[in-house]
Amino acid sequence: MTEEEYLNAIEAATYLGLHRSRIYALAESGRLGKRLAGYWVFTRTELDAYKQTSLGQSGRPRKTDKKL
Repeated sequence: MTEEEYLNAIEAATYLGLHRSRIYALAESGRLGKRLAGYWVFTRTELDAYKQTSLGQSGRPRKTDKKL
């Protein structure tokens, strides 16, 4: 079994091409990362998964509740 490397928030932001504050917002919302010794850390595996699902979509997400 190989141990996965952890990246800090700045490294994760650079890897995804996002601003550091966006990475912190994603971490606080529970979508990315975990707390380790008081710091947010991220794995390349989870960042790659996020990149595949979320970064290809631009703009505001569509509303699902439409009132006619």
